[in-house]
Amino acid sequence: MKMRSPGFLKVAILLGTMIFSGSAMRSQTPERSSGPAEAMREVSGTIVSIDGSKLVIKDRTGKIVQVDAAAAQQKSMTVPLVVDRAVEVKGTSDAHGVIHAQIILRAKGPSSMWPADN
Repeated sequence: MKMRSPGFLKVAILLGTMIFSGSAMRSQTPERSSGPAEAMREVSGTIVSIDGSKLVIKDRTGKIVQVDAAAAQQKSMTVPLVVDRAVEVKGTSDAHGVIHAQIILRAKGPSSMWPADN
């Protein structure tokens, strides 16, 4: 049996938890929540550019979304970030519309199959 990396195991466990308790996760207060200006967001799109922990993604409608991936990277809760890769970002949105990602997953299939953005 082929051994998988610890990072793969973390992602597999996280995905399993999300599938079986997705509604429970959405009701939790996000870590960065410090006021009414922040709101939980989920956005799928293609990475346009990467500058350190700052990402720019284009969603399925062509809208540009700014993402701060620092928290997800510090917790090893992100897939490898590569320009032109489709991702699903979950985190809090600040007053400027920047999403502070808690987790970044690979978005599978064509954009028509991605989960709805919110």
